[in-house]
Amino acid sequence: MALSKVDICNMALSILGDYGSVENIDTPTSSNEKVFAVWYDNCRKALLRNTMPNFALKRKRVSKDATAPVFGYENAYECPHDCVKLLGIDQIDYKKNNYAVEGDYIITDEDYDDGLPIRYIANITDVTKFSDDWAELLSWYLASKVCLAITEDNQRKSYLEGMLPIKMSTVGSVNSQENPPMRVSYSRFRNARYNDEPTSVRKK
Repeated sequence: MALSKVDICNMALSILGDYGSVENIDTPTSSNEKVFAVWYDNCRKALLRNTMPNFALKRKRVSKDATAPVFGYENAYECPHDCVKLLGIDQIDYKKNNYAVEGDYIITDEDYDDGLPIRYIANITDVTKFSDDWAELLSWYLASKVCLAITEDNQRKSYLEGMLPIKMSTVGSVNSQENPPMRVSYSRFRNARYNDEPTSVRKK
């Protein structure tokens, strides 16, 4: 189990071969530490967005902004500071898609007095929260990004990039097993029962 980001960086170095180890990437001194300092956070955030691991799933209600969008939508809600990817608004089975993300705001016609309920991927920085397989995947992804700077080996970089889809597929499969898909059935008759005007958008 990785206990720090330095552990993950050293895992990446072990994937690259015999290139020593790093001790601190927050205040780097060696050339390898400086390379990892450049790439670590970018790789972590990108992988969170692309793989959407269960440990980073989060729900929250966000307050409505005092200023409405200039046009197109009625309301604006500020994204949480730790949001790296918005998954949706309200419950999954409601399938609401009448919103857009622009800058740091979620704009929508939905109006909630107690805040807009959202589901998102949080910017998890605590390595101890990572699942073991995801930490390993991050080390592979990181290794592919730092490979040229450390090894100057294009062939090795190509090998790592070729392995990444396989690694990501394996981790994604385990991730999906923990949250089985929900089958949702839709009925025009059922929708009409909850809406006096079936062609209009029902708001809560």
